[in-house]
Amino acid sequence: MAGCTAASKPSRSAFARSSNGSRVVVIGDSFVEGWGVADHERMTNILETRTKIPHLNFGTAGNFGTTQAYILYEKLASRFDHDAVIWMILPANDFADDTPTASRLEEGARWRPYLVRNDKSDTYDVVYPAGGFEEATRWAIFRRNISVEFWMTARAYYYYRGLFDWLSHETEVTRTPSTKTPSNYFDFDDEQFGRLAFAARKIRQAAGDRRIMVVTIPRSADIMRSNEERGLSPLNRRITQLSKELGFDHIDLLASIRSTKWDNYYIPCDGHWTYQGHLFAANHLYQTQYYNSVRSGVKK
Repeated sequence: MAGCTAASKPSRSAFARSSNGSRVVVIGDSFVEGWGVADHERMTNILETRTKIPHLNFGTAGNFGTTQAYILYEKLASRFDHDAVIWMILPANDFADDTPTASRLEEGARWRPYLVRNDKSDTYDVVYPAGGFEEATRWAIFRRNISVEFWMTARAYYYYRGLFDWLSHETEVTRTPSTKTPSNYFDFDDEQFGRLAFAARKIRQAAGDRRIMVVTIPRSADIMRSNEERGLSPLNRRITQLSKELGFDHIDLLASIRSTKWDNYYIPCDGHWTYQGHLFAANHLYQTQYYNSVRSGVKK
């Protein structure tokens, strides 16, 4: 992984819950956390250096969706003194990560929250896998994880065996052309957006009168699909409408990134941002009205 050098130890004041100056809380998944780059190459670190305003990075990798983002902000991040919030959403997997399937809610499933529609109250309930995270269910979790590891190993074996067979035979492979590149900027459904909108309302409620910016992050497939569609995505339109309702800023990086040479913005092996990708995002956000407002609010 790029940038695996030891990061410098943050100062004690960086973790203080109270502060004498302005601070920005940033929540999101592995893109925010800075997966694949050194700490000083992350978007939040770049913005912190430019603005001289501390950015508290609460980015969390590992199937971290919008439900977890709102709970993390409500229960933890909001307790730290701050004046503004940046919530970064990755449509490529946030919708899928937040889908409460039956297997994800059964006993022994990975312990994490999901939003489940409550038809009686016309809202959502936070639901965890059955059985609770108690001593009695830990054996079920262990059994489930063992089976998952077995099947993942078996799948890897068959994948590489198939790849070897394909490379070993000079046969022509005929593929059925796909009509459109899959992208959750375009292919999400109403239920998925409903959970996102619920999380947005909860963050707005917890943030009070603080300024909030929601940033949608595209991956390569989203850029290709956008070029095929030649227009704003349905997700852009719906989040923009939601932002007007709830009073937050919305920045869609897809609208800007597709007009630039973006090949070097993504790590080839896994699709996370390179340093160039983090720099692009930081440059773009720094020029927004949101950051003009944040900078003007710094306490001297």
